[in-house]
Amino acid sequence: MEKSKVAVVACPDYEPARVKESLQKGLEAIGGLESLIGKEENILLKPNLVRSAKRERAVVTDPEVMDALITILQENGYENISCGDSCGLGTPEGIAKEAGLKEVLEKHNVPLKDFLTSERVETADGKFLMIAKDALDCDALISVSKMKTHALERITGAVKNQYGCISGVYKKLGHTQYPNAESFAHMLIELNQKVAPRLYICDGIVAMEGNGPTSGDPVSMGVLLMSTDPIAGILRKSAAPAPERIFIESIIRKRNEKNRCSVKITRTEHRFFDVIERTYLEIGRVASFSHSFSSPSR
Repeated sequence: MEKSKVAVVACPDYEPARVKESLQKGLEAIGGLESLIGKEENILLKPNLVRSAKRERAVVTDPEVMDALITILQENGYENISCGDSCGLGTPEGIAKEAGLKEVLEKHNVPLKDFLTSERVETADGKFLMIAKDALDCDALISVSKMKTHALERITGAVKNQYGCISGVYKKLGHTQYPNAESFAHMLIELNQKVAPRLYICDGIVAMEGNGPTSGDPVSMGVLLMSTDPIAGILRKSAAPAPERIFIESIIRKRNEKNRCSVKITRTEHRFFDVIERTYLEIGRVASFSHSFSSPSR
């Protein structure tokens, strides 16, 4: 089995210096920024800004994670940085202001895109996706997701976060075209291939359990995850204390007898080293999610 690098870094709270140090450790563990993104490239940061909520509700990507990431990028000579999302409810500016992200972006002179201009992209099943041009036109997209439960896909993280690259009202069309978890998962795989994020970061310092992704309860998970592979990157520690035992709740790619890639939604227990190359692991015991769902969002 081909292994992917995932950095799993303990970070117990949002103290700024601690968040920055944890991000730096994780990025170094998976090869460093310069191995992933050129200094001259246009970078688009894609947080989860699904709807307006106070940061303590754990609905959106925390502003301290964004602040630390932008600081690291700028300190390493990356100048062409923007940020964007297409929200489920409200506007990116309003949601960013409520969560404390707008102040962070203004401090670093990073513009916030609203993803209103889109481009029709045909899919392999004969349908189409209306993808934000900003996401298609950037040189390097960095997905900065929030670790949360999700009504339809069970968990929203590195893969699901890119549904925010679908422009505005076309999100509802997507749910109509792909009405169940399996068909929606196939679409998410193709969407990730279209926008091709260069780096995936998941904010699990404080996650959401229960009725996610917008009405659940904050839960301290104390972890940041980083990878170039969104499938391997959606990890959560099991309730068992042994660090090499994890649960993967994600889209697991399977290969059929014709060696074509297909997908299956599953929740299975795996040995840690069967799935990823552990490049950095600094975790104690991480709490497990509880699930209680109603309507899906992002």
